Amino acid sequence: MTPGIYEMTRRMSLTEALAKAGYITKFGDRKNVNILRLQSGGQTVPIKVNIKDVESGKARDLFLAPGDTIIVPGNKFKTIDKFMGLVSLAAWMRVIAQ
Repeated sequence: MTPGIYEMTRRMSLTEALAKAGYITKFGDRKNVNILRLQSGGQTVPIKVNIKDVESGKARDLFLAPGDTIIVPGNKFKTIDKFMGLVSLAAWMRVIAQ
Protein backbone atom coordinates (compact mmCIF):
# COMPACT_ATOMS: atom_id res chain seq x y z
CA MET A 1 0.00 0.00 0.00
CA THR A 2 1.27 3.44 -0.87
CA PRO A 3 0.20 6.04 1.68
CA GLY A 4 -0.74 9.43 0.30
CA ILE A 5 -3.55 11.72 -0.78
CA TYR A 6 -5.74 10.36 -3.55
CA GLU A 7 -8.30 12.42 -5.42
CA MET A 8 -11.82 11.02 -5.70
CA THR A 9 -13.24 11.99 -9.08
CA ARG A 10 -16.39 9.91 -8.57
CA ARG A 11 -18.20 8.03 -5.83
CA MET A 12 -15.73 5.45 -4.53
CA SER A 13 -15.96 2.52 -2.13
CA LEU A 14 -13.40 1.72 0.54
CA THR A 15 -12.08 -1.30 -1.37
CA GLU A 16 -11.79 0.75 -4.58
CA ALA A 17 -9.77 3.39 -2.71
CA LEU A 18 -7.54 0.71 -1.18
CA ALA A 19 -7.00 -0.79 -4.64
CA LYS A 20 -6.06 2.64 -6.00
CA ALA A 21 -3.38 2.85 -3.28
CA GLY A 22 -2.01 -0.63 -4.03
CA TYR A 23 -4.36 -2.46 -1.62
CA ILE A 24 -3.31 -3.86 1.75
CA THR A 25 0.09 -5.56 1.95
CA LYS A 26 0.86 -8.60 4.08
CA PHE A 27 1.87 -6.17 6.83
CA GLY A 28 -1.55 -4.49 7.01
CA ASP A 29 -4.20 -5.49 9.56
CA ARG A 30 -7.25 -6.32 7.42
CA LYS A 31 -9.47 -6.75 10.49
CA ASN A 32 -8.91 -3.27 11.91
CA VAL A 33 -9.12 -0.75 9.07
CA ASN A 34 -10.50 2.64 10.13
CA ILE A 35 -12.15 5.40 8.17
CA LEU A 36 -11.85 8.76 9.91
CA ARG A 37 -14.90 10.75 8.87
CA LEU A 38 -15.29 14.48 9.52
CA GLN A 39 -18.79 15.33 10.76
CA SER A 40 -20.59 18.61 10.07
CA GLY A 41 -19.77 19.89 13.58
CA GLY A 42 -16.03 19.46 12.98
CA GLN A 43 -15.76 16.26 15.02
CA THR A 44 -13.89 13.28 13.54
CA VAL A 45 -15.61 9.93 13.96
CA PRO A 46 -13.77 6.62 13.42
CA ILE A 47 -15.57 3.88 11.49
CA LYS A 48 -13.98 0.45 12.03
CA VAL A 49 -14.13 -1.92 9.05
CA ASN A 50 -13.07 -5.57 8.85
CA ILE A 51 -11.91 -5.86 5.23
CA LYS A 52 -11.80 -9.66 5.53
CA ASP A 53 -15.57 -9.57 6.16
CA VAL A 54 -16.09 -7.22 3.21
CA GLU A 55 -14.03 -9.48 0.93
CA SER A 56 -15.98 -12.58 2.01
CA GLY A 57 -19.38 -10.86 1.66
CA LYS A 58 -20.15 -10.91 5.41
CA ALA A 59 -20.08 -7.09 5.55
CA ARG A 60 -20.91 -4.44 2.99
CA ASP A 61 -18.33 -2.22 1.38
CA LEU A 62 -18.67 1.39 2.53
CA PHE A 63 -18.65 4.41 0.25
CA LEU A 64 -16.23 7.17 1.13
CA ALA A 65 -17.20 10.77 1.79
CA PRO A 66 -15.09 13.79 0.80
CA GLY A 67 -12.35 14.34 3.38
CA ASP A 68 -12.33 10.75 4.68
CA THR A 69 -9.00 9.36 5.86
CA ILE A 70 -8.31 5.63 5.68
CA ILE A 71 -6.02 4.14 8.34
CA VAL A 72 -4.61 0.62 7.90
CA PRO A 73 -2.62 -0.33 11.01
CA GLY A 74 0.24 -2.83 10.92
CA ASN A 75 -0.35 -6.44 11.90
CA LYS A 76 1.76 -8.94 13.85
CA PHE A 77 3.87 -9.72 10.75
CA LYS A 78 4.96 -6.09 10.58
CA THR A 79 6.05 -6.28 14.22
CA ILE A 80 7.95 -9.53 13.60
CA ASP A 81 9.56 -8.12 10.45
CA LYS A 82 10.65 -4.97 12.31
CA PHE A 83 12.04 -7.10 15.17
CA MET A 84 13.95 -9.37 12.77
CA GLY A 85 15.43 -6.29 11.11
CA LEU A 86 16.60 -5.03 14.49
CA VAL A 87 18.08 -8.43 15.35
CA SER A 88 19.96 -8.46 12.03
CA LEU A 89 21.18 -4.91 12.63
CA ALA A 90 22.33 -5.80 16.16
CA ALA A 91 24.19 -8.88 14.85
CA TRP A 92 25.81 -6.81 12.12
CA MET A 93 26.84 -4.14 14.62
CA ARG A 94 28.26 -6.81 16.91
CA VAL A 95 30.45 -8.20 14.13
CA ILE A 96 31.71 -4.72 13.28
CA ALA A 97 32.54 -4.01 16.93
CA GLN A 98 34.65 -7.16 17.39
